Parts: sequence; C-alpha cells; structure tokens
Amino acid sequence: MKKMKKGQALLWRGVQCTYQASLTPDKVQVYLADESRYEVVPIGELTPIRIEALEKPEKPDALVASEEAWQQARLRFDQVVRYLQGARDKSALSLLAKKMNVSEPRAYQIVQKYDEDEGPSCMLSSRRGRKVGATLVLSSVESVIREAIKTEWKGPGTTHRKVWKRVRELCVTAGYPVPSVNTVTARINLLGEREKERRRSGSKSTNDTFQARPGVNRRTTPLAVLEMDHCVVDCIIVDETTRRPLCRPWATIIIDRCTRIVMGFYLSIHHPDSFSVAMAITHATLTKDNWLSLLGDEDLDYPYYGVPEKICMDNAKEFVSKVLKRAAEKHRIKLAWRPFGKPWYGGTIERLNGTLNMSYIHFLPGTTLSDVKLRGEYDSSKESCLTFSEFRLWFSRCIQQYHNEKHRILGMTPHEKWMECFSEGGKLSHPALVDDAKGFALDFMPEKRRVVSRDGVSLNSFKYWCPALSPYICPGKRRVVKYNPNALKVVWVQVDGGRYIETPFADLTIPDLSISERKIAIGQLKEKSEYQGASRAQRQSLVIRQSAKNRDLVAGAQKSTKRMRKAVENAQQTKFSESVSAIRPAERSQPGESGMDYTKPPKKFEVDL
Repeated sequence: MKKMKKGQALLWRGVQCTYQASLTPDKVQVYLADESRYEVVPIGELTPIRIEALEKPEKPDALVASEEAWQQARLRFDQVVRYLQGARDKSALSLLAKKMNVSEPRAYQIVQKYDEDEGPSCMLSSRRGRKVGATLVLSSVESVIREAIKTEWKGPGTTHRKVWKRVRELCVTAGYPVPSVNTVTARINLLGEREKERRRSGSKSTNDTFQARPGVNRRTTPLAVLEMDHCVVDCIIVDETTRRPLCRPWATIIIDRCTRIVMGFYLSIHHPDSFSVAMAITHATLTKDNWLSLLGDEDLDYPYYGVPEKICMDNAKEFVSKVLKRAAEKHRIKLAWRPFGKPWYGGTIERLNGTLNMSYIHFLPGTTLSDVKLRGEYDSSKESCLTFSEFRLWFSRCIQQYHNEKHRILGMTPHEKWMECFSEGGKLSHPALVDDAKGFALDFMPEKRRVVSRDGVSLNSFKYWCPALSPYICPGKRRVVKYNPNALKVVWVQVDGGRYIETPFADLTIPDLSISERKIAIGQLKEKSEYQGASRAQRQSLVIRQSAKNRDLVAGAQKSTKRMRKAVENAQQTKFSESVSAIRPAERSQPGESGMDYTKPPKKFEVDL
C-alpha cells in the first residue's frame, strides 16, 4: 500500500512545499521552504510533483519493451521487494544476487533502481551504446551545420546535399574537419517532418499535411451562415470595342453554408473593393427579378434571396472596413473573420471557387488553367474571345447549372436542399423581404463625410447639388455621402433620420465618368503647363475633356493602353450594374438630349420694370 512519505514534494496554491505529517483525516502539515514556515492545509488542495524525476536519466518505455525484458523486470521487482522486506544484510544480498544470476555489486545497483511508484518498469535495462542525441562531432562543426541548415534548407528545391555543400564550404574556410553527408542528413532529420516541410514548402502546405482539422461545418437552416470571398477567374476576356485581350475578371461570391446555394455574386473588371462587397451583399439579399430580365435569358431562374444572420470572410481590407461593420450592425448581420493564415475556416467558399474553375471555367476559350504546367503551349490571350457581357451571361448559366447538379455533401442538388428547407408539410414558404431595398443597398456602399454648403457637396473634385438639400445646409456639420466609384454622376447624401437624398452633378453638362478614368486623365495632364497653372474649375474641365478623348481613342481602336481600355470597359459595364441595382439613379436627360446647347450663354428675356 502506497503512503505519503515525509519530504514528498507537493504543490499547494501554486507554491512548492513538502509533506511533514498527517494531522486529521482531511488536513496535513506541509513545509514551505521558500518562506521557511509550516502550514496546515486541506489534503484536497495538494498536488503531488516529482522533482527528482527531472534529474533522473530517461528510462526505457514499458510499452515498447520486449516480452522477455518485461518478464525479467517483473521478476526482479518482486525479488527486490522481498529483499527490502527482509533483513537487508550481506547474506540476503548474496542470496538476491544468486537468484538474479548477477554479481553482488550489480545486485546492489538493481536494488538502488527500485521505485515503488514506478513499479516493474524501473527494473527495465537501459539501452546500451550512445544515448539518443549524443554526438561525436566537434561543437564548432555542429554550429556550422546548424547555420547551414538555417540558410540552405528552405524553398521547394532544397536537398540534403545542397546543405552539405554549404557545410563543406564553411568548414574548409574555417579549417574544420568536413562532416559526412549522412551526418548532415541526421541533423536535418532532427528538425522533424513538420518543420522540414514548413521550411521547404511554407506554412500553408504544412498545415494541409500535418494540421488536425476535426471540425465539421454543420448548419441546419438556410441564411444562418454565409461565406464570402473574392477570386480571380481563370479566363481572359476581351473588350467590347476592339475585341483585344483585356484581363481576367474578378468575382465576389457569397454562398450559403447549409444549402450550398450561391446567394449572390458580383463580377468586375477592377480589383475587388468595398463597392464589390456592397454589390455582392445586395445581390445576395434582394430578389433578382430585374437582374434576370436584363440578362435576357428566359431559361435562367434565380429564386434565392434573404437577409443572412452571419457572414464569414477573410481579413481583406474591404472586409474589415468601418462601413461594412456599421451597415451589418444596423441590419443585425453578424460578421466573422477567419484566423490569419487558416483558409480552411472558409472551406465552403474555397471549395466552390475550385469547383467553378475546375468543372466549368477551365473549358472556356481563353482559359489560363491553374498553372503554367497545365497550360503548356496553349496561348490564353490569343484564344480569348468572350467579352465581359458574354462572360457574365455564361457565368450566370454556370451558377444555375451548379445549383441543379447533385452535391456530394448534401446528397441532393443545392436547389432541392433550398426547397426542402422552405417546405414544411407540403406548404411552401419564402424568406422575409427587405423593407427598404434602396436604403439597405446604400448602407453598404462606399462613403465619405462631407459638409453640405451653400454651393452644394464637394466630392472627388466635383460639385453636387439638389434643391432638396437646401434645408440641410450647415457649414459645421459633416454628413455621410455614399457614392459609386464607377459612376460619379450622382451621390447620395444621408440626412436626418437616415434618409438618403439623391444628388447629381451641380453642372448637368458634365458627362458621367469613373474614378479610374479620372485618375488616368489627371496622370496624362499633370505634365502639361495648361493644367499646372489652371484653376480648380479649369482643371475639372480639362479632366473631363481628356476622359472623353480617351474613350474616343479606345472606340477608334487606336494605340490605347490596357489600363485605359479597362477603365472605359468598366464604365460601360457600370450601366448594367446600375440598371439591376436597387440604387439605380433617377432617369435624367443627358446633355444634348433636351435639344439645348449648354455651350452658349442663356438667352436674355426682356423684363418690364
């Protein structure tokens, strides 16, 4: 029977102490050496520790010992126990040595190994030879090997021989003996497979191979959790005017984790930004009747919509913006971000991106495939033929096809899963509609804060004015101004009560243009003297004129840069986005449509005084 021994190391409230005596059935006396005092404590507050175990050499593992070695250890343990219970004199030790078939000094060593707590394992013989980790290489050479491993064992092309060559070079320079390749290989193997893979292929590949991911995303209701992400499409498109290769479009996609329905998406020529996020969320949340009618395909069907409870995404700049957080909080949508460097937390959307590329997009003309090896001699730019409008229609059909194909995880199609979730007892139901669709969409739009002054609102070097803003002129108060970076002709000023007032250019003769077109025009004009010495109004006029020239240049298929063609194409495609969006501006006649010539001063009328 094991009992507590005087001097046994214990832990009490995080303080190391030793057992002295038992005072009552539930209390003992301990000695706190650091404080040089005794203390009476409840037995339940004590935790045993074994400091001496840290000082003992590593012992053999009973689980890996052979059956013969284990039987011998048990026999010796029983013999030592009987010896310790006896007289412990010289004759008893001689008898013990005879039973064990060893010398008396060896028998004494075996007795010293006895550990009541450890049991027969203490009698297992230690492995002969050099201990694990012991080396015969000079410490100076070991230092050189460590340095070579640190600098050379990295990247996909690394090899053991590459590291050894670096070791040889350093050792010859320092005058040290050169270790063998096997010695260097053994030191590399001490890193462990995980660390070797991390240095060779990076954290992502290492996590994919070694990291445990036992969790499963299980959601029983639609719209409970949505995942959103950007991806660049593996296909090159051409511009509408010249049919020359333009770029790979971007897609911002939102998928429902429960039904695997693609709730909404936004395709763009420009790199994803806060506007892409706003358009994707709006498309996912609102009904899509107007969008379907403008696509012009009667076979397309997209009955999925609804306000989500939670949206998961990565840590891209546009996903952590204050605008998105505030809009989501206003509409009671929870936002969740993945831990850095752990893309599998968004496994549903990542898998969808791979499915769309591998099963659909890689069969399009102009596809770039996944990498250079797969592409081979295929010229993606030369074979590209789809315009952005054509690709948008094709992509919409692709999503519908995906919705009606059996999903491996669901065991049915995503559409069937959606219908199952919204059917109960043969009765069909629908998600709730958004009360104010336009207000919902504008809440997620990019914004800036501006003052409503007597001459209107200034934004992106343009003036905006609407008579409805008159009651809200206040030089000391900044208001939220929502805008579309791809169509600057109108902004939306938020006034009291959260209501938005649509506000066009103060000068109605100014044609619509995008921020990217404006930046290109300014870059082209900066070096010109007429721009340097011009006033603010004159500069604005020059920028508008230069943007018009750029559009004419692209339309004429002359020497125009790809950046310029992308800006013009983006501005043209914005017309479709505006037409299907809840934030589409009110119809206004463009300059020239009314029959008036705005370049001439107004005609003076005679007034009777």
